[in-house]
Amino acid sequence: MKKFAYWMLLFLLHLPGAAVAEDLYWLEYSQSSLPNSAEQEGVREVFDWNSNLNLGLQDEVIWLRFTTSEDLSDQELYINNPLLHQVTLFQLSPETTFAAIWQPVNPVLEVSFLGEKRPAARPRFSLEADSRYLLRLETSQAVRLGIFMQTREATARDQQLFYLLQGAYFGLVLGLAIYNLLLYQRLKDPSYLWYVGFACSVALYFFFQKGLSFNFLPFLSLAANESLMFTATGLSNLLTLEFVRRFLRLDHQDPWLVPSFHWMQRVLLVLLPLAWLPWPGLMVLVYSLVSPVVILLVVVASWRAWKLRAFRPARWLLLAWSFLILGVTLFILAAQGILPHHFLTYYGFQLGAVSEILLFSLALADRIQVLQQEKEELAGDRLVLQQLSDRDSLTGLFNRRHLDSYLDKALSCLREEKLPLVVALVDLDDFKQFNDTWGHLQGDLALQHFSQLLKEKAREEVKIHRYGGEEFALVFLGLPLEATTRWIESCLHELQERPFAVTEADQVTLTATAGVAEGLETDTAANLLERADKALYQGKRDGKNTLVISQEFTQQAT
Repeated sequence: MKKFAYWMLLFLLHLPGAAVAEDLYWLEYSQSSLPNSAEQEGVREVFDWNSNLNLGLQDEVIWLRFTTSEDLSDQELYINNPLLHQVTLFQLSPETTFAAIWQPVNPVLEVSFLGEKRPAARPRFSLEADSRYLLRLETSQAVRLGIFMQTREATARDQQLFYLLQGAYFGLVLGLAIYNLLLYQRLKDPSYLWYVGFACSVALYFFFQKGLSFNFLPFLSLAANESLMFTATGLSNLLTLEFVRRFLRLDHQDPWLVPSFHWMQRVLLVLLPLAWLPWPGLMVLVYSLVSPVVILLVVVASWRAWKLRAFRPARWLLLAWSFLILGVTLFILAAQGILPHHFLTYYGFQLGAVSEILLFSLALADRIQVLQQEKEELAGDRLVLQQLSDRDSLTGLFNRRHLDSYLDKALSCLREEKLPLVVALVDLDDFKQFNDTWGHLQGDLALQHFSQLLKEKAREEVKIHRYGGEEFALVFLGLPLEATTRWIESCLHELQERPFAVTEADQVTLTATAGVAEGLETDTAANLLERADKALYQGKRDGKNTLVISQEFTQQAT
């Protein structure tokens, strides 16, 4: 662990060792051909060794001159940038007497992961003591690089740590991609697919931008690598907009922003094929302008979702984009030569992307909880609506709609499980006369009075319904006929014993008549209710305030 920390410190700081060469001289000469006299060329700037250079966007050849000391031993030149178009090192030949002849130095070869030898993606050259060198750099992108004179062991150490950190990043992306694909399989939410596409496209950008592609694809040219890098940039912006649009449900929740998202996506689609034109410098400039617009759209959409719609997961998006904005800002400003080239300006974008994909995962997890809560609330609302639709608004008892559906289920239980089924229709006696005497308002209160009595005496086996007007339907499932009649008789008796107060001074004794029918396996809901209704009206004819059991069951059974 201590060794790793020491390596990390050296990697971040690149602490200089003993002086083994003169300073680096950036010459005013900018032609492609070798200068006639490098020693007499003017000097633009002087740089220290083992430092990071940022010369910004340059459309001309850069020449650097340096001389190694006599103490040089087992040192090599290491240039920490894989995207330079041409890097050539020339050494002044010591064999010439009358004219200086600059001989090209062969680059150090490295073995790719496919076993092929090719010049190192991050150029390296072996150096000799007490020699003069010219280094030619040519690129259409920003000239920012670390240039070091160090031992081969130090270079190997830097590369090992570089691959270790990159492996950790790509392993994280792969793990999150697999995890979110599994979530998609379970939840069928397209947001997870767009997230995976976004994370993978950003990872592809770094795969090409860090030069890892040359280790896996040694046949890949630098121009093709740049085109693929810009293609990945366009895809990541495109997929980001689609992911955020779906994640925040803008089409339904904030349609005001949707046209801006669609317009920006069309711009990015146009830019995708342009990445394959030989204008890498222009593409750097274009995406330096386009990417901030994409970020602005996403931040505005996330802020509106959080503040205006109280969509909790949007907070994670805002936090994620805060990290990415910081990293992208450092990266773009360094690409334009405004900020110096160092660890944060070179890796800040990747560090911000790591933070972003992690926070996006948290946002998706939070979104699952929010959607689950919404589903539970909707289920609760549906249950309430269902209950309201099955209830009588005046008495709070079940209504005729519930009776129709429940009676069908009760008949199925009678046939399949042989449970006893009894239906009773109960009607308040002389209720029209009561309404004519005391008014309909008191009539409603009387219905509530009787309903409350039934609720108080209710038992598990009975479902009580207001059948219509002053008539009530009671369905008993799993209770024998004898026990059913006893329960109904006790209710009729208690109704008679509990007078209804129509005024403070006047009380009215209410009575009711009940007709009872026991269910048969051959019954339908209609004929079962019809038998109970016949028994009810038989009770009315017999003098009211009584209970009559339908005799049709006995007759059919016999």
